Amino acid sequence: MAEIARGHGVGVEIAAFEGWDAAGRTFDRVTSAQAWHWLDLPVATAKAASVLRPGGRLGLIWNAGCQPDDLADALEEVYTSVVPGGGHHLFRGYAANRSSDVKTGLGSVIEAISAVPGFGAPTEKWFPWTRAYQRDEWLDQLVSRSDHAALEPAVRDRLFEAIGAAIDDHGGSFVMNFETVLITATRLT
Repeated sequence: MAEIARGHGVGVEIAAFEGWDAAGRTFDRVTSAQAWHWLDLPVATAKAASVLRPGGRLGLIWNAGCQPDDLADALEEVYTSVVPGGGHHLFRGYAANRSSDVKTGLGSVIEAISAVPGFGAPTEKWFPWTRAYQRDEWLDQLVSRSDHAALEPAVRDRLFEAIGAAIDDHGGSFVMNFETVLITATRLT
């Protein structure tokens, strides 16, 4: 990604955010999409506050989505029968498996922001949306996900074949229901 950005004239620094040296620079925005949960939340959140100018904003974005519950049930059977137990957790959806899973797991992010004196109270706003996927579009999307890419190739091939068959049994396509969440906090003086 850094090489692509540099190819477009964008300056890039590679470092873990928690240990990155801002060299005295401050910013109007710190933004993270789909990644903040991988950081050491207390350290990263305090770091974000330290590099933001007064009035600057932290913006954290995630998407969560799931297939229709009847397809989710079919995919549960596929994953259970193909993927060996005891491994890492795989999401059949996109950060959610069923419609009841969508709004979970952000409490620690809110707590970390609330614990940093440099930030005002965090806000959380949800935006629902949908996207239709054809069978092959969904399989192409799964290839890019680390939870699926980490599978042994033979297991992944069997899994994708079975996922494709389950989608075919449901008409060859489906509508994914998503919610995007934006969590923001403003740097105080």
